[in-house]
Amino acid sequence: YAHQSDTGDSTLDYDADYYLLEGGLGYGSYGLRVGYEVLGGNDDPGTTGFQTPLATLHAFQGWADKFTTTPQAGVEDFYVGASAGFGDLALQLVWHDFQAESRVAANLPYGSSYGSEWDASAGYKFGEKKRYEALLKFASYQADEFATNTTKTWLQFTATF
Repeated sequence: YAHQSDTGDSTLDYDADYYLLEGGLGYGSYGLRVGYEVLGGNDDPGTTGFQTPLATLHAFQGWADKFTTTPQAGVEDFYVGASAGFGDLALQLVWHDFQAESRVAANLPYGSSYGSEWDASAGYKFGEKKRYEALLKFASYQADEFATNTTKTWLQFTATF
């Protein structure tokens, strides 16, 4: 849990909360996790939602990078993920449901959705001492009330010495 608010002589009336609840189960090289992450919104005009200027939200709120800056209405992210390892192959699949945390700021009716996203990855380590890795990533964001439909694919090679 974290809390942000205005300070000193600020003319803004800013107040936003952050929290994350996550649980998971693992068995051998298989895993399941469920989480609920909230970056709070703000109802007052001219303000923003909970901000994390030094964070890499790519790792947390979907790989399509639709929420690299928190909207004024904040973000509720409910997600379900699965992972599996098969020797040197690591697989991951995650589904996100994004909604506005503050319906007033977003001018959205209750239950409105920003959108949803599927993320998938496959990583394979190879070579002497597994110093090389090939990683294929995929993200597909389907917009409802926020941003635009987006599909991204990455192919990455890494060498460590």
